[in-house]
Amino acid sequence: MERSWKWSGLGLVLVALLSGCFSSTSVKEKSPSKSGGGQGPVLTPDLLQPGDTIPVFSSHDHANSWANISGATWDWGEYQLSSDGERLLFHSPSLLNQEVLADGSGALYRRNLKTGELLVANVDTQSQVRDYSRPAKLSKNGRYAIFSGNPTYDFSQSPGYSGLMIWRKDFQTGALEHVSTDSDASPYGNRMDNQVSADGRYVVYRNHGLIYRRDMTQSNAEVVSRSIDGSQVLESEMIGSGVISMSGDGQKVMFMASRVSDFIPGVSGEKQVIMINLLTNERMLVSSTSSGVPLDGASPAWVAQLSTDGSKVFFQGIPINLVAGLDSGSPTHIYRKDLSTGEVLLVSANDSGVPLVSGGMLSSVSDDGRFACFSTQDPLGLGASGVSGASRIKVKDLSTGALADLEYGPNGENLNSGQHRSACALSGDGRFGVITVRESDGRARLIYKQIRK
Repeated sequence: MERSWKWSGLGLVLVALLSGCFSSTSVKEKSPSKSGGGQGPVLTPDLLQPGDTIPVFSSHDHANSWANISGATWDWGEYQLSSDGERLLFHSPSLLNQEVLADGSGALYRRNLKTGELLVANVDTQSQVRDYSRPAKLSKNGRYAIFSGNPTYDFSQSPGYSGLMIWRKDFQTGALEHVSTDSDASPYGNRMDNQVSADGRYVVYRNHGLIYRRDMTQSNAEVVSRSIDGSQVLESEMIGSGVISMSGDGQKVMFMASRVSDFIPGVSGEKQVIMINLLTNERMLVSSTSSGVPLDGASPAWVAQLSTDGSKVFFQGIPINLVAGLDSGSPTHIYRKDLSTGEVLLVSANDSGVPLVSGGMLSSVSDDGRFACFSTQDPLGLGASGVSGASRIKVKDLSTGALADLEYGPNGENLNSGQHRSACALSGDGRFGVITVRESDGRARLIYKQIRK
C-alpha cells in the first residue's frame, strides 16, 4: 500500500541552503524498477529527510544515461518536472524497461517520483519505441508530454509523408495523438520550440516561420502570427532558438518577430519578442527596457521564457541596454522583466547584484517567476572540482537576490566530480530541483534535491 505523505513534511529552509549551513545528509536509494509499474525511488518521509538528495537512478544501472552525455562532458538537460515536483520527464539513450527499440537511440520517460512508476512517451501504436526530436515538454500537471517524431508512430498515416510531426502523449490513458494538422501551411515539415499548456489542452509550435496554436479539443490549429486585424499571416523570426513560449492557461503566446510593426502598429524594432493575448488580441512588446525601449537590435534575446502565470518574462542574450554596466563585450546574461511594472532584474548576478563574470544559460523558472535555475562557469574557468571549463548549477531567488549552488551537499561537499555543462529542472514553487552530476568513474547520476522548505 502506498504510504501517504505531504510535501509540507519535507524540511530544508532556503536560508540554510544559501548560507551553507545544512543538517547532516544521507543519500538513500532504492533500485529502480525495470518494469513500467514497479517501485523506484519513493518520496516518503523515511526516504527524504531535511538536507537529503536522492538519486533518481543509480549510476550502477546504466552509464551515460542522460541526454547528449557523450565522452562524459555534456548534458543538455532533457528533463522537466511537473508543478508539484512529483513527476519527471527525461531522456535516456539506454532503455530502462523491456520496450522494443524500433529506431533511434533511446527513449523519453516519465518517472513518478512518489510511486516509482516508469512510463515511456515515444512509443508507437505497435508498442515500439521510435526516435524523437527534441525538445520534449511536460505539461505542468504532469499528465502530457509533447515531442516531435516521424509519421511512422501512427501506422494509419498515409505513406509518403516526410519530416516531423508533433505528438502528444497522454500518460493517464496511454493515447498518442497527432498535434500538427493538415491546416498547417506545410503539415509535415520542420517543427521547433514546442510548448504545452499547464493542463495539456493547448500546444504551440513553430512551423516554417509561422506560429501555430492547437486546441486539442478542436480538429485544426490556428495561426497565431497574424496582423492585428487577422487579415495577414506573418512569419516570425527564425534566428536563434527557444524564442517561443506560452502561459500556463494557453492564452498568452510569446515569440520573436522580424519587424514589430507588422504585429503592433506604431511600435518599431527588429528581432524583438512580442506577446499576444489570444482572448483579447492585446499585443505587447516584451523585449524592452523598463521604460519601453526595445532591446538593442544587434544583440537580441536568443532565449525567452514566459512564467506559467504569464506575469514575467525571462531573456537570455547580450542586449546592452537592459541593465547598467553591461556592454557588447559582455557574455550571455539572463534577465527577468515584470510585465506589470516593467522592472528588469539581472538573474545571472551574485547575491549583491554584481554580474557573474561568465554570465549564464537559462534552464528553468518557477511558475510565478520568483526562482530561476541556470548554469554558469566559475570566474576562473574551474568548477568546484577543479576541472577546467566546468559549469555550476545555480538557483536565483529574485525576491531576496540570494544565489545558491545546487551541486553542493548539506555539509559543503561537492556532488559533482567531473567536467560537465549541465541544466536543471525546478518544481512549480521552486522548492525542488533535478540536476545531473558526474561521479568519479565518469558515470552520470540524475539527482532530486530539496532546495527550500
